[in-house]
Amino acid sequence: MATSKYRSGLEERVASYLESRGVKVEYEVDKIVYDIPARQGTYHPDFLLPDGSFMETKGWFKVQDRAKHLNIKKSRPDVKIRFAFQNPHTPIYAGSNTTYASWCEHHDFSWCDAKKIPEHWLFPPANDNEKLDAIGEENGDKQSDEGKTTPSTGQED
Repeated sequence: MATSKYRSGLEERVASYLESRGVKVEYEVDKIVYDIPARQGTYHPDFLLPDGSFMETKGWFKVQDRAKHLNIKKSRPDVKIRFAFQNPHTPIYAGSNTTYASWCEHHDFSWCDAKKIPEHWLFPPANDNEKLDAIGEENGDKQSDEGKTTPSTGQED
């Protein structure tokens, strides 16, 4: 069976009809660039933390999720989202050098291993000295969030 240059039987039938009527058929020769109108989306974060930020837990961190969180960050800079990953060192796609953790660091999201949620995420500092310590931890090596742990969540690798 010969393959058709058309994507559907209907397109092929219409092309045949146009030709039978003497119309020169030019199929998909042009590309039209257009803007997709903005739309408002909604998002239900997994957990509200005591400091008013949100924690999103992720086993898989798919491209749609990453795009959504970048859109949230851009349109709602007042909202702070932190990620707790089942495995933060998973590549964002097969063969990539970028891991979930490094993607977060690149886009200025805090992250941790879900089995090692930082204490300061759960119990925000009460006084100015503790706040300064927590800010230093948050703004320092983002991977330091992996090291400050709460008791095990009981999750398996």
